[in-house]
Amino acid sequence: MSKKILITTSIIIILLGYFSVCFASSDIQILKRKHIVDYKIADEFYDSIDKTIVEDKVCYELKNIDRVDNFKTLTKEQETIEERVTNTNNLEKVISLFNETKDFEDEGYTGTLVRDNSTLKVQINDSYQEEYKVYLQKTYDNVPSNELNDIPKEIRENGTTYYLVNPVWNIAETQMVANNEVPVKYNGTMYYEGVKTKTIITSYLATVKYTGILEKQVPDTTTFIAEYEEVKEYGYIAPTIIGTTGIIFFSGIILFRLKNVKVYNLQDGEYKLIKRLHLNKGKLFIDLTPTSFQTHKYKIVLSKSLYRSIKGKNIKFKYFDKQNIYNIVNMEFEITV
Repeated sequence: MSKKILITTSIIIILLGYFSVCFASSDIQILKRKHIVDYKIADEFYDSIDKTIVEDKVCYELKNIDRVDNFKTLTKEQETIEERVTNTNNLEKVISLFNETKDFEDEGYTGTLVRDNSTLKVQINDSYQEEYKVYLQKTYDNVPSNELNDIPKEIRENGTTYYLVNPVWNIAETQMVANNEVPVKYNGTMYYEGVKTKTIITSYLATVKYTGILEKQVPDTTTFIAEYEEVKEYGYIAPTIIGTTGIIFFSGIILFRLKNVKVYNLQDGEYKLIKRLHLNKGKLFIDLTPTSFQTHKYKIVLSKSLYRSIKGKNIKFKYFDKQNIYNIVNMEFEITV
């Protein structure tokens, strides 16, 4: 047996031994992944959570997703004015008509407002005008006549007009004329009457302001905890392969399944490896439909052997329901889907 075959055989035996150990393990490992995303995209993110992941060469399958919505508190200043109708303008009595605090709700915001006593105002709410009579009197002493020629018939005083309604004369002095006693001087009292109006208040309107801070809980982020369970394959690969033909056969299988394509996605300004694939002349197709968050920018890196075998050929890319065709001219190339 040639040296080349011996080397190949050694590699195969090592690989088979590795696979035997890997497949035979029975301890189930649980893996948890925590994701915190904006609440607005939570539903979309939930649909994009990976159903399977590979870590440290172990494959895990999604078993459960716990979702918790996280809230934040919004605040705003609020003021409102309360009013009461009362029959008194006594401030002490009026303020007692209002509660010291007031529960308030506005557009989902809630809180307790506090009465601001300094803002209390009382003004007339309802009233009417009422007329009433007022009186005035003037005296005139030792006037020579009891005629009203020199007596004012109306007097305006302090904004009110008074009208003479009852003149009263008394004889103050007499004189004998032809044996007759004749009045020569009089004392007079003039009675005047006027009309005034007054406002009768039937009710007052009292107002006071309440102020405070209102709060509202709104969704902020969503926490997803995805629980994955290790995928197990049971049974051993036969430890012994007899003959050169068997060695070559299994070597062909392993070499055939070697990954010869790397797929990178542009994230945060740099390309990150997202998957490895195996392509050959009969299979020039890559599915770029994402199962988790990815941008539209990809970089494809081919192995040297694959590039030599498919140079100049067309490779087909699938992205959801769209397909792109790219002609292979370089080992590395970028594509936007």
